[in-house]
Amino acid sequence: MSPASSSDLARLTKAHLLDVLAELQRQNQWRLTLKAFGTDRREPWYRHDLALCAEMITTLARCIVRDEIDAVVTDLLQGDEGWISSEDTKGISRLVRPLMVAEKGVLPLPV
Repeated sequence: MSPASSSDLARLTKAHLLDVLAELQRQNQWRLTLKAFGTDRREPWYRHDLALCAEMITTLARCIVRDEIDAVVTDLLQGDEGWISSEDTKGISRLVRPLMVAEKGVLPLPV
């Protein structure tokens, strides 16, 4: 049986996509998790969710794939949707913790 493709994942509903993502994270299947995360991010309903990003970084840290953590953070920083607000202290906190655990330090906040 071949792994699910992005087009297979795109046919799932939002709730099912998020369930697939959570289950892959639970199983530490980081490559498939990244594929599902990328599919989620291309969906019209997707808005930057710092909690979801934090879970992704936690999974990648647990699997010790620091280059992939860098890629996720770079994508977040280069996004043009205004993904982070200085008023979102809870979201920022949720994102910073797994970065510190992964020895990535703290994200610079936009001014």
